[in-house]
Amino acid sequence: MFHIPEKILSSGLRLPELGAGTWRIGGGVDADCSHDEAAVAALRATLDDGFTHIDTAEMYGAGHTEELLGRALAGRPRDAFQITGKVWKTHFSRDGVRRACEESLRRLGIGFFDLYLIHQPLPGTDWRDVLKGMENLVRDKMVKHLGVSNFTPEHWTELQNLTDLPLEVDQVHYNLVCREAELAGLPEYCEEHDKYLIAWRPLQKGAIALDCPLIREMCNKYRKTPVQIALNYLISHPRVAVIAAMSDPAHRAENAGACGWRLDPADRERLRREWPGQYGRSEAVPLG
Repeated sequence: MFHIPEKILSSGLRLPELGAGTWRIGGGVDADCSHDEAAVAALRATLDDGFTHIDTAEMYGAGHTEELLGRALAGRPRDAFQITGKVWKTHFSRDGVRRACEESLRRLGIGFFDLYLIHQPLPGTDWRDVLKGMENLVRDKMVKHLGVSNFTPEHWTELQNLTDLPLEVDQVHYNLVCREAELAGLPEYCEEHDKYLIAWRPLQKGAIALDCPLIREMCNKYRKTPVQIALNYLISHPRVAVIAAMSDPAHRAENAGACGWRLDPADRERLRREWPGQYGRSEAVPLG
């Protein structure tokens, strides 16, 4: 079992610096039941290996991803894992948020979410109504902590001003090559306001440039792989945690090797400035 260190906010929200994502387990936008047994086995192995933070969403596999994760969680003590869920934009209303959360919890077979996020910005949304629904979930102990996903600092602040409950997390596309989060000032915003940034898709093509002299230099210096350097670039920031794919045992072991150490600040700065092919707007889900 791997030891994954935690990061802790003053509110008490604790997050392992590295967790497991579930996008494309059980389907993309639509359900895919063709590899269910292998998917459940991989999720169980991920939990057994010590990755206790699992990120999912009602949109993944049209709910089937949550069903598979629920099978993997069955029989485990509730305090042995942390589940992050997300409400999709088709449920952006006070009553819709409740229906979405109730259905997700049913599919997962758990009584509450540790963290529940607004999945994406949607222009024209009555955010006050949505946030009232989110507040009700906390009141009714269906959710412990709240947050957003794919929001700019400015939009995040706008929503925070509409509720007395802290929106403690923004989950965004962030890695060595996609730097929209940095250009938007999100890492600094999280430090200033005691919040977390969770990076999704941390190892996309371009974030692990095997032919890059800089990555070879870092790998030799730290005796780490390119994957571990790329992940540590993110988790070296005190307010950044990461979710990554964990289906393959070798990948889990390699990913775990990114934890428990830190790049020197000067080396991290070199990676920030000198990494090749950087771009400033996500091609998948831009901030909004």
